[in-house]
Amino acid sequence: PCAMADVSFGSIGFAGDAPAPQPSPPPQQDRAENAFLVLGYVFTVALYLSQAPTVWGIWVARQVGQSKVDMFVVTLVSCIVWMMYGLADPPTLPFVILNAVGIGIELLYLGLFLCFSEPWGRIKITISLALIAGASAIAAPCVFSFTSDPQLVFGIIGDGVSIVMYGGPLREVVVLPNPNLCSPF
Repeated sequence: PCAMADVSFGSIGFAGDAPAPQPSPPPQQDRAENAFLVLGYVFTVALYLSQAPTVWGIWVARQVGQSKVDMFVVTLVSCIVWMMYGLADPPTLPFVILNAVGIGIELLYLGLFLCFSEPWGRIKITISLALIAGASAIAAPCVFSFTSDPQLVFGIIGDGVSIVMYGGPLREVVVLPNPNLCSPF
């Protein structure tokens, strides 16, 4: 009589026999890195809210007065670009949420400017918002579709916008009429 050998198919590797390899867990971030991330998020929200006194003054006075809208528009553009950066592969959810909150805050601020501006100011704000929406609607699909590293592209654009945003207050520096006067700055 013939004896049947015990045959196992586990070593052959048929599909479905062996469990799929599990991805390795992400590397653990150390506490210092997490602390810096949290501080960055806190400071970013503080940046968004730093414009609140100006907006409150507009709300109370029911007029824009001497307040300028351009830095609110630049901050909105910054939030949009950095949110797109966070949506690129791999997506960073806290980064996206934080910038979405910034977009909401800036749109609220711009809405108040829109309500309490003179007609020419309303036209400027409306044109700015339309240009931002149009540029975002064109740029985002193009960058995500036609570039191999959308984070690099959005990072470079975001850096440029951030330089404009943080450098904006420098345009308010007072120029001394007499060059012989000493400036405390």
